[in-house]
Amino acid sequence: MVSFDALPSVQLANITNLPENYFQKYYLYHVASWPELSFVAFDAKGNAIGYVLGKMDETVEEDKEKRPNGHITSLSVMRKYRKLGIALKLVQMTGKLSPRDNVMRLTGLQKRA
Repeated sequence: MVSFDALPSVQLANITNLPENYFQKYYLYHVASWPELSFVAFDAKGNAIGYVLGKMDETVEEDKEKRPNGHITSLSVMRKYRKLGIALKLVQMTGKLSPRDNVMRLTGLQKRA
């Protein structure tokens, strides 16, 4: 899970790799609201090399089981560490390790190129 101490590293990975950049309070909101859906990958020196921020819908769509949707809000891996399966592992952790995953209907990721 993402600790509050790791947020500056998460923000650096976002600024370095992605065109849409967020204020610190955006990360604080995610970590405080859905701590079990956000993760950071670190290298051997303790530097953040990737992260995923996940969230769940506040409202439940009308389906038979009334399960909320889960979404990946932001996903980034530093260029040097791409093609190593880190992003896949982060996404898998978001869905599989969540205590709420038994109630989450699906995980979506909107890609921007």
